[in-house]
Amino acid sequence: MSDARLLRDVEGQAGWDATVRQFGAALRGSLLSPGAPGYDAARRVWNGMIDRNPGLIAQCVDAADVQRAVDFARTHRLLVAVRGGGHHAAGTAVCDGGLMIDLSPMHGITVDATGRTASVEAGARWAASTPRLRRTAWPPPRERCPTPGWPD
Repeated sequence: MSDARLLRDVEGQAGWDATVRQFGAALRGSLLSPGAPGYDAARRVWNGMIDRNPGLIAQCVDAADVQRAVDFARTHRLLVAVRGGGHHAAGTAVCDGGLMIDLSPMHGITVDATGRTASVEAGARWAASTPRLRRTAWPPPRERCPTPGWPD
């Protein structure tokens, strides 16, 4: 998105602080800004060479939170990065100055042995899902590196 703006481009607008507070209140998960407890841990990815600082981090706990975060970014034309399980070797899960949509709190795994299906939320990591799939006698899709998330 070539016309994406960084948070610093919009935070001086009248009412911006109230807009951010309203967005945070609408989320079931957390909204973190620089300096907030947990912010530094939330912005880190597996590749220690990546050191980016999003303007806001929306830690989504369900699909409605994801929709709210996407809508907020679209409305304010913010740069967006999406973090799944947190591996992201290339660092695309975190951006400088924009909105990071963190899906790592969404790590549920549901196995339906009768229907022979498994549903894995976007923040789940291989390490958590492999034992669940093994108990059903289904081989996991890959096993060598347990730290990546499913969408990574």
